[in-house]
Amino acid sequence: MAKIRGISLIADLEYLQKKGVANKVLGNLDEKVKVVLQNLIPHEWHSYEEIARPLYRIIDTLVTKGNERFFIDMGKFEAMYGKKWYLKLFFKFASSAMIIKKFPALWNIYFDTGKIDIVKLEKKSATIRLTGIETTHLTDLVIEGWGEYAVEKTGGKNIKVAQTKCRERGDECTEWEMEWK
Repeated sequence: MAKIRGISLIADLEYLQKKGVANKVLGNLDEKVKVVLQNLIPHEWHSYEEIARPLYRIIDTLVTKGNERFFIDMGKFEAMYGKKWYLKLFFKFASSAMIIKKFPALWNIYFDTGKIDIVKLEKKSATIRLTGIETTHLTDLVIEGWGEYAVEKTGGKNIKVAQTKCRERGDECTEWEMEWK
């Protein structure tokens, strides 16, 4: 069973609070999920399937109603949440390609299952593949937001991300094509 770090879920809850919908979402979750979410510790692992998936489905049902941008922006918020001073410095001097090369290591900080591979990396584009975890399309959108944030913070402009494969839709992996100027 895949696990996700508490810090990611804490960031999601803070994003929901910022958007004014946290109470609505929490009020519609199963009691077990709600108790876990109300007692998160940043470095602890939590079941992706039992906690994150239901959270994202309730958000989609009650709040976004299919608006994918909400989940992408939530991913961007997650990526910047609690960012340490040295990461800010790294973003200031790193290129987008340098940050993308770090995606596999960053993945392992937040998930205990799955693997990110950089299939193709050029100066202004990348293909990123996720294998070994059964993510939902909603989670894929959050991950897409992480990627957008990283490229944006390293000076990338006109960022375009297209999800070309999706595990939830039956593909063997999840894959994104990214381009920027």
